Order: sequence, then structure tokens, then C-alpha cells
Amino acid sequence: MSDISNKPVIIKAVNRLLLQAMEEEARALHWEFPRDGSLSVSWLRHGRLEEVAGFAEPMSTGIKDYLHRLIKQPAPNITVATPAGKINLQISRLPIKGGEKIVLNLKPTDSDIISLDSLGLNNEHLALLKPAITTSGLVIITGASGSGKTTTAYAILSALNAHRANVYAVEEMASQDLPGINQLSRPAGVSWPMLFRTLEKQDADIIYLDINNSIPPAHDLNLLATRRLVIVSLDANSIGECLDKLNLGSGVSKINLIINQALARRLCPHCAFAYQLDRPTFNELVKDFGTLDEDLVGLELYHNAGCEVCNHSGYIGHLGLYEMLAPSAELKQLITSVGLTNAVQTKINADITLSLPEDGFIKALQGFITVEELKHATRNT
Repeated sequence: MSDISNKPVIIKAVNRLLLQAMEEEARALHWEFPRDGSLSVSWLRHGRLEEVAGFAEPMSTGIKDYLHRLIKQPAPNITVATPAGKINLQISRLPIKGGEKIVLNLKPTDSDIISLDSLGLNNEHLALLKPAITTSGLVIITGASGSGKTTTAYAILSALNAHRANVYAVEEMASQDLPGINQLSRPAGVSWPMLFRTLEKQDADIIYLDINNSIPPAHDLNLLATRRLVIVSLDANSIGECLDKLNLGSGVSKINLIINQALARRLCPHCAFAYQLDRPTFNELVKDFGTLDEDLVGLELYHNAGCEVCNHSGYIGHLGLYEMLAPSAELKQLITSVGLTNAVQTKINADITLSLPEDGFIKALQGFITVEELKHATRNT
């Protein structure tokens, strides 16, 4: 049988799906190959997996062989050029019962870096963030996978780089080029302590670490943050879970700020419409979010109708929802002495500045998101 994986029709089909995924702001393409020889393609967009294409033989086999060739390239992360710009692909292949699944994680390389003031942070959050990134210590960015942590980190790094600091960013795969910032991945065989010593010799002022695939030893991370600002990105569903994963011990004293975030779809401004929050709807929201301010009853929230501009989805783009914790000396001492007990978790929740639901309700009242989207975005918190 001749190899069709090199044929233009195969490459064009894959590139077309990549282009569509980028245009629709998907962050991954899932390719499922069952034993019957077919292919189902879904994309992960705004936290939802949606089936978008299907292929039968011989196209499915050709696409599978083409993806296998990409996987066999020397680096697991490759760059593909499309009409929408260059895309970094991180490829993962896994045998599953009845077939095989390949996932392409997509990261555009040509997008503009969002400024710190354009992230959608509330004024109370900005008042915590700006001093936290001007002194040595730890700033931790957490949230579920796909919640926009890299966007937040890059905005912070770009703001800091404006002051001509010596900034290093250590990631498994850089999403974008950051002018003036030293971007690198941890070389194979180099431990975190070895890399930290090298960065210290490089006189690094500010270090950004994406540590999702390997968490550094707490002792070494704490030492690194003693005389410089260290920004850490880590997948977790809450601030408490993040602290549990890091297991910093007495190193919690180095924490300046923890940012927990989620990603919500932004309402299309062309078809959004207002409605008044009545008592029955308010009571339903209380069931989902707990105690809410009674003053919400009678205020305007917003929904979407769908139009040609947003491809009848009702949404265009997305925005972040944020909550922040600047741990007090009392809280740091509690975590160090007794750990993350239920009482300490309660204290953490009480000390958070604007919880994710609170920040989300502000944005819902401003007409940026729907309460339905808020529920979806905060479902794991």
C-alpha cells in the first residue's frame, strides 16, 4: 500500500483544522483513532471538548501516519506555520482501549503580549499585585489547566522587563517570544538545584518557572526567592491545593502573593442583552454560590442571543476571573506550625481578596459574562 501521509490533501486537512482551532481560540486538538479505522477530531475550547470533524479510510490512516511522523521529530514541541501565524505544537500520543489517541496542544507564537492593566484585574487585585512584584519573594500563579496562567505571567514579565531587569523564563515550551527576556527550557539531566545555581551565577533579578511537570525541592525554591523575585506557575484548582502541592514548609514566609484564576468566555457585545435579576433566579444562584448580597435582586445581568459576528455562539474571546491571597504573618505562621488543616483552609478562604465568584459577579454586572458562564468557570473551585 502506498504512503498517503505525504499527500497534499492530508497536510491540507491537518493544517485546516489547526487554523480553525486557532481562529476559534481552541487550546488543543484531540485526535481519536478507534480500531474500525475511522477518526474523530475534537477541540478543547474554553474548557469544553467539542467534536468538530470526522474522517474515514483512507484519510484517517493518512492523517494518523502524518501525526506519527511529527511525533518522531527530534523535539516533542514543533512549530507549524499557518495563515493565522506560527503555532507551537506539543504532541502527546497514548494507546487507549480500542485504539489510540493523539493530543496536539496549541500555543500561538505571534500573538501580542497583553499588558498588565488589560488582564481584567479588579482595582483591589492590582493594588495587591503591583507591590508584590517589586520585591524579592514568591509570586505564585495557579488555576486549572487552560485557565490563562501563562498569559498572566507574560503580562507580569513584560511589565517588569520595562524596567530593564535581568529576567529569565524557564518553561517546557515557550508560548511566545518575549523581547528582552531570557527564555529557556531546563536541559535534560539538569536538576532544579543545578539550574538555580546557574541562574544565580547569571545574576538573575527575576525568574519565572513553569513547574507543572516537575516541582522543585522546597528548600532550593525558598533559597532562590531569598534575594530575588521568583514567579511560579502551577496547575491547581484552589489556593489550598496549590500550597499542598508546593509543600513549602517554613518557606511560606517567602510568599508575597498567590493568584488563583479561571477563564470565562466573554459575552459578544453585538448581541448581548440585559435582563433584571428577579427573586426566583436569585434563589437559584444562592444554591450554586452560597450566600449572596440581597442587593443583587433587581439589578441587571446580561445574556446572549447569538449573531453573525460571534458565529451565533454568543461569545467573543475570553477573560480571566481572579482571586488573590497576600498571606499575613499570622497565616504564614499557622501554615508553618500546623499545616493545611481545615481551620487553616477556612482562614485562607476568609483572607482571599475578592473570591472567584465575587470577581465573576462584578464582571457579570458589568456585562462581560453571563452567570451561567460564571458557574461553569468556577465549577471546580
